[in-house]
Amino acid sequence: MVNSTTNTSTDINMNGMKLEEVTSCKYVGTTLSKYGTSTAEVQIIIAMATSAMTRRKIQAFEHKCLRRLLRITCTEHKTNE
Repeated sequence: MVNSTTNTSTDINMNGMKLEEVTSCKYVGTTLSKYGTSTAEVQIIIAMATSAMTRRKIQAFEHKCLRRLLRITCTEHKTNE
């Protein structure tokens, strides 16, 4: 992969074999694209935030249902002892 705004191709050989050219790769937590754009990384960050929020909403709903089943109000304080 050559990070460039122009359509550039390179031939890299290692031990007599040509290495495969990819359009994007992940390096140190960021996604590098062949064309130097960050649209894929923005989409990944949005997807991670959406999944985290969905997980929290599901967990809140589960806790609400469990409290209702056990007839425990939100203001009551229960300990494990």
